[in-house]
Amino acid sequence: EDTAPNVPAGYEVIYVLTSGNGLVIQDVNATPEFTVTDTGLYTIHTLVYNPLTLDLSIVEFGVTTGVDVNNLLIQGGGDICASLLVAGAQFQVEECPCTAEAGTLIADSDNCLDGTAELTAVEGQAPVIPNGYERLFVLTSGTDLVIEAVNTDPTFTIEETGLFTIHTLIYNPLTLDLSIVEFGVTTGVDVNGLLVQGGGDICAALDVAGAAFQVEPCPTLLDNAPYPNPVSDQLYVPVADWMIGSDLTIHLNDANGKLVREIKVEEANALEVIDMRQMTPGGYTLVVYHSDGTRGMVRRIIKM
Repeated sequence: EDTAPNVPAGYEVIYVLTSGNGLVIQDVNATPEFTVTDTGLYTIHTLVYNPLTLDLSIVEFGVTTGVDVNNLLIQGGGDICASLLVAGAQFQVEECPCTAEAGTLIADSDNCLDGTAELTAVEGQAPVIPNGYERLFVLTSGTDLVIEAVNTDPTFTIEETGLFTIHTLIYNPLTLDLSIVEFGVTTGVDVNGLLVQGGGDICAALDVAGAAFQVEPCPTLLDNAPYPNPVSDQLYVPVADWMIGSDLTIHLNDANGKLVREIKVEEANALEVIDMRQMTPGGYTLVVYHSDGTRGMVRRIIKM
């Protein structure tokens, strides 16, 4: 409200929504608030009227105009005492810019295939997920980014060697129908082409680069591997070959990629002994990092 209306005794205030330059009446409400689902010009008008003299049942939404109603009133040349704010408050409704952002992922798991390999990515740059949108992780294979699987977590188990990539997809299920995806056929490029960022008209975000994994066969004999594996009590990690004059950090990550143990290695001992007795049975990933952050070794460990 800018200027308050004058409402005589017995009169009521109602708000009218019209569309276009023709002021076609679309809706009425007791408050000046409306929800629209199409772009275009809209106007909210104030109507002060007496229900005993102005019968609003004559209004047919989508047909009757504000001009039709105004012509019935004294101010418009008619004979009914009521007041319609013809100019009203105008809104030029346009498509909102797409604010969805996929962020980035970083590879954070062993890419060695020994029957199977578990690929895990972690968040690099956080995504932007608008209201009503969801996050999904997509596994693709090869340079053509053929979609192989989707998951709500950035972890996938594969059974073949080759190039694999985990991508983040931020999307609205009401506007992007993922039933169009045929695993092993549809590519990430196909999906990206539907999105605003790829030249389409759907607001969603796909991290096309993703986190890439070049999966190779595991060696039949792992030199300098931690032992015993599976382990129940103590795990022996040969670290001397990776020291090379720099400190090391050993990470033990659980099956979900969460860091559960961190061990600093500052002396060039032949072995680092890790007490595993209090660890929950299951699979872990052991990662050895150099002081500059580069990885010296990644191994899968089974705690019995």
